[in-house]
Amino acid sequence: GAGPRISLILMGRVVRNWSDMLARRVTMSHPPLKSPMEKSPMEAAPQRRWGRCTNGGPLGPKGTLPSSACADSLVDPTVVPAEPVAPAAPIASSIKSSSTLSWRGNRRRDAHYADPKEATAPDERDDCGGRGSGPCIVWLRDDLRLTDNPALHAALELGCIAVLPLFIHDVEDPCPCPLRGAALWWKGESLKAFDRSLRESCDSRLIVRLGVIEEELAEVAHAVGASCVCFNRMVEPWYRERDLRVEAFLRGQGLRVKTFQTVVLQEPWKGSPPMLLQQGPGEPKVAWEEVAPGRLEPRESQEINMQLPEGTAVADLTLPEVVSIVNADRLLSNPNPCAQLLTALGENENGERTDHRRRDPDHFLVYQDVENGSYSAQPLPSVRGCVLPCPRTWPASLNIEELGYHVTMGNGFPADGMPQYSEAALQHENAGCARSLLCTSDGADAPGDWAAGMKDLWRPGEDAALSKLRDFVANIECHKRPDRHRADLRNTSLLSPHLRFGEVSPRTCYAEAMRAPPHLRHGFVRRLLWRDLSYAELYRWPGMATMSQRLQYEEQSWTGSLAQLRCWQRGQTGFPLIDAAMRQLWREGYINNYMRHVTATFLIDYLDISWKEGFKWYDYTLVDSDVAINARLWQQGGHSGISQWNFVLHPVYAAKNADPTGDYVRRWVPELAVLPTEFIHCPWEAAGELLAQGIKLGVTYPRRCMLDIDSARRRHLAAIQRVRRAHPETISEDGTECLLLRDGSRVLLRTRDDIRRDTEELVVAQAPDGILHKRRFASSGVKSSPQQLLLDAELYGWPSTGRLNREMHIL
Repeated sequence: GAGPRISLILMGRVVRNWSDMLARRVTMSHPPLKSPMEKSPMEAAPQRRWGRCTNGGPLGPKGTLPSSACADSLVDPTVVPAEPVAPAAPIASSIKSSSTLSWRGNRRRDAHYADPKEATAPDERDDCGGRGSGPCIVWLRDDLRLTDNPALHAALELGCIAVLPLFIHDVEDPCPCPLRGAALWWKGESLKAFDRSLRESCDSRLIVRLGVIEEELAEVAHAVGASCVCFNRMVEPWYRERDLRVEAFLRGQGLRVKTFQTVVLQEPWKGSPPMLLQQGPGEPKVAWEEVAPGRLEPRESQEINMQLPEGTAVADLTLPEVVSIVNADRLLSNPNPCAQLLTALGENENGERTDHRRRDPDHFLVYQDVENGSYSAQPLPSVRGCVLPCPRTWPASLNIEELGYHVTMGNGFPADGMPQYSEAALQHENAGCARSLLCTSDGADAPGDWAAGMKDLWRPGEDAALSKLRDFVANIECHKRPDRHRADLRNTSLLSPHLRFGEVSPRTCYAEAMRAPPHLRHGFVRRLLWRDLSYAELYRWPGMATMSQRLQYEEQSWTGSLAQLRCWQRGQTGFPLIDAAMRQLWREGYINNYMRHVTATFLIDYLDISWKEGFKWYDYTLVDSDVAINARLWQQGGHSGISQWNFVLHPVYAAKNADPTGDYVRRWVPELAVLPTEFIHCPWEAAGELLAQGIKLGVTYPRRCMLDIDSARRRHLAAIQRVRRAHPETISEDGTECLLLRDGSRVLLRTRDDIRRDTEELVVAQAPDGILHKRRFASSGVKSSPQQLLLDAELYGWPSTGRLNREMHIL
């Protein structure tokens, strides 16, 4: 009858399907893999190295990672990897997802946001085969999450017979400042958390390997018969170069490769300069000079170069390459105490070539969408609960602990070179006489583990990241200025290390922030954009961790001593607010943004120690250590970056905003805990109180490492002025500094008020009430700018006029 016939037909189809699947397992549809031992032409060619590689592997003596100096490890740091910037490159992240894990193109009206179906970038090609193809390797780096992970998402959508999540410790890491210290500990914990998520939620596991990236990928692919590799692109210049090299190598091995954008909202090499600066083939090269904020005039390159003295330091960049950086800084710093340079470059009021962009400063085009809420590339759904198909046999894998990331033995400060742990402290511990230089939050010693405070405070991993994000947005009212400046309260999101290691994506952060009221979320969204800007700067200035962006400041002399640097690092300066912050940084691997500014300005403007020393210490002690963000912060504080801070925070007066009750100092500087609030930040003024409480400066608490801080600031300003006098070609008529570019162009850069005026008067200062500028401006007869009035209104809740609100653009 009909029933038996239907059953036989169905059985025949099942048999055919099984046969096809087995045939695909045996004979792959792609060319056979080369042996991992065979060298391709790509491997034989000499490759440019960005940094010093580790010595044969990550593990040094006794399980430590060798330290890596930044200063001498870059090869030609001013050269950006040769890479064309297509004027109409599509934005790869402009995609939406459906609940069925399918990709959909997100059509844009703007030519720069072309539909992926119509214009697909070369590294976005969907060439990984159809459903039922061979195993797919998902190469993971700083993207250890299940939510909004395009590479993992695509591997599932392809319907491969197996998906293999893979992490490789690159023994030839090209980064000039590879992970170490607190950030390395976080990375190890992040790997463990992600492996747990894979096992519990996806019935899978994380493969961990150690070696050269190309060799390890080829070996794993050869072992499982993989047909494709998916990975999310990194944006640091040395990692971008490595990604391109690895992709070419894998394709040469017969593997299909698919890459995705995920680290930033827009990658540094995408977008286009303003229409005014775009030149067609065969058009003569034009040099531009910014003669007034935002107004460019063409100049002959020879005419400009003739005015430059021989040996002038010129950035190896052109105006079209840096215009988006300069404009972004002007946009994101508005409102700002610095009243100058709020107009975008590249607007041509009378010319024919216009972009029709908004008149306010612009950066990458995606920012315009962020501001008006139309950035519609939503985060991809989580693959949690989706079973990742496993290979028949898992390839060899290390245990995560074997990488040595978790090594945090010892409890003293590190010796020179900043090893992964203090050798001297470990020897003392083995001898039974270890003593902690600092205490935990409850005042008890933490012998044998310098990361004990970090382990108490932090819970690395995606689950903690998403929980913090939701809690932050739900309680965003508590995180606005000036509350988020408080060091004694947890009034910041604490998301930075999670974002740094890819446990949550910036796209997810943005989408969640959109749930908050506009007047409360703009500060958080602006920080996401600042993060993009930091990576964009690093992409164009690969050496910005070790070399001033304003090259003339490489000649600045610094008078601070090594002893003062050690006092600053150890929280022994004699200034309680500074000491509390530096002790918290060492114990917890974190201080909030305001305290980072306070400690940085103290090191640079008061101790007169190079910003490079501060960068190296932050790089070692922060759990959210990031070369791009860290270098940009210190370059700005050291007045050598694309922008400059237009404030100098006082080591005592800053406590009015950061620690008004004194509880922060009492927690981290317990030697002074018994002092009343009026003296807790200036114990040298409490002679009677000190004697009554048994506190003796220089014995129970260190004396101040400097007595006349105003004179120290003037000495620092004098050193800056000597640099400016030696390089008049970098100074405009009103004192604003210029960036000199390879193509002969000049661009105005934001310049701190006291530097621009070439004065040793402390115009930029903080008053005892914690307010920046106000008292100094009033006493000197300088009128506060509209930007300053807006900033004061935002900071301190002063009433602002409707006129100002209408005139000024606030993101």
